[in-house]
Amino acid sequence: MGVGNLIAGLLLGAADVDLGTHVVLDVIYANFGIAAGCALLVCAATLPAVRPGLAIVARYAVLGFVAAGSLALAGAIGIVFQLWNGESPNLLFYVAGLATNLGWCLLHLTALILCAQTMLRRWVGATAAALTFAGVNLAFDNLLLRFGMPSMPWSTIDGYEPFLPWYMTTGLYWSAVSALLLIVAHICARPRQTRRRRLTANAGTTAWAAAVVGAVSAGWIYANLYASPQTFAADAEKSPPPSRSMQPEYSRLNLKLGFFPQERRIAVAGRAIVVNRADVAIAELHLAFPPRLLIEDVHLTGELVEQRRSYRRFRLNRPLEPGETLRLDYAARWQAPPLPELASGAPLFANRAFLVTTDIVPTVGRHSSPSAAFAPDAQLVLSVQASTPLNHTAIAPGELMRTWREEDRAYFEYQTPSAIPALAAIHAGQYAVTQAEIEGRTIKAYHPPHYRQTQRLIAAARRKLAALDSRPIDDASPRTPFRLVVVADRSPLAPSFGPLGITWRHANKAGAQFEHLAAAGLWPYSERRAALRDAGVAQSE
Repeated sequence: MGVGNLIAGLLLGAADVDLGTHVVLDVIYANFGIAAGCALLVCAATLPAVRPGLAIVARYAVLGFVAAGSLALAGAIGIVFQLWNGESPNLLFYVAGLATNLGWCLLHLTALILCAQTMLRRWVGATAAALTFAGVNLAFDNLLLRFGMPSMPWSTIDGYEPFLPWYMTTGLYWSAVSALLLIVAHICARPRQTRRRRLTANAGTTAWAAAVVGAVSAGWIYANLYASPQTFAADAEKSPPPSRSMQPEYSRLNLKLGFFPQERRIAVAGRAIVVNRADVAIAELHLAFPPRLLIEDVHLTGELVEQRRSYRRFRLNRPLEPGETLRLDYAARWQAPPLPELASGAPLFANRAFLVTTDIVPTVGRHSSPSAAFAPDAQLVLSVQASTPLNHTAIAPGELMRTWREEDRAYFEYQTPSAIPALAAIHAGQYAVTQAEIEGRTIKAYHPPHYRQTQRLIAAARRKLAALDSRPIDDASPRTPFRLVVVADRSPLAPSFGPLGITWRHANKAGAQFEHLAAAGLWPYSERRAALRDAGVAQSE
């Protein structure tokens, strides 16, 4: 079933996807992982019963070879398909991807199976292990209770960064738990009267070492994920209900951003002009800040009457009459969580940053979700001044007014000549630029250095620009360059595993969450989307 489903996924994926190594691995994870686990369970249940003289380590080695053989078969099929489609397989990445994201988890599952089989009969023990493995992973969100280990997100742009420390710590924790399970199996494999003597010096030393490694890694995970004040768990506080009172709307927004990738933080200073477009005066102003934004200061002409971590309510000194404007100043910082697993779409990595205005701009009024910060048709005049490390480039909507260097920082200032959609993207990172002209308008594609599919990026930008210009309302100024920026996307570009091995084809959905951001003249283009063939891109758009 697994091999058939894998071949079906590769054949369907080859129709509209370039079968790069990362795409093939996505297909293997989705279409072969469950079958590899089932094969492991069947082999464990059909081995001779655990008895004295048949060492647990030997059984573990046999099942380990079964897991390795299954993954080797899947990898060989993937390599053959890549060569058949004229692609160059990355053998090192095959070994690393299969061994870490599937192999390590299968070894943990093997330890659970052997422990269950020493306490129960062969098929009963294998079934109990399978139910336990599936049950705890479906029932719990806590990393310390989800048996095995989660898959490590990977990006062609940033690799495994910054997930590697988190993933290795989680893997060590579950490896320590697996070692303890094997020791329990080693003891329970003997008759009851001789079990005490099975805890030899070597077994005892191994048990103590596994317990120490498990405790240290579990403590690190707990301290960084569940006990740290910077994990944003405090945002479990209930948000205020949606406001039914009229609130002003943004008309102008000036942002000053400082990107500090080594410190994993972004400094934010904003000055906004809000206008009362209602027919009645507004006496109170409600500000709801994005949950990952740590507020340092908020200033406006009013009295603070209610404050929570991500919420402020002000009573204005004088009601804001219809048509009047109010200035709002705030300072904050975006601090990356210690364990980035909490936000696989985190906007800050070592070489790249990707923000949306809703990540750093407060909502005026109470809303039920951050995406409600701006109405679907909201527009504003945007000005962005961003500072980055010297080897980085900042990209924002509008025209690049000037750049300069000050001490060890590079500065970029952008200004939109007219109002643009309020929902817009801002980028910073190490980029190379490919540009083209279309009807007097410049198209620029920002991509990682040594990126090969630059012409495909320009073609996609041309189609998107043509689609935008065909709208009744021109969302972007015709004099403003249309920019496309390749961004990391860790969502799988692969058909998923369906019932009875049926492969569901949904590769064209990659990067669809960024479509609405293109109207502001700056389009975040998913790296997974870039793997789609031209026909697939055109069909998706």
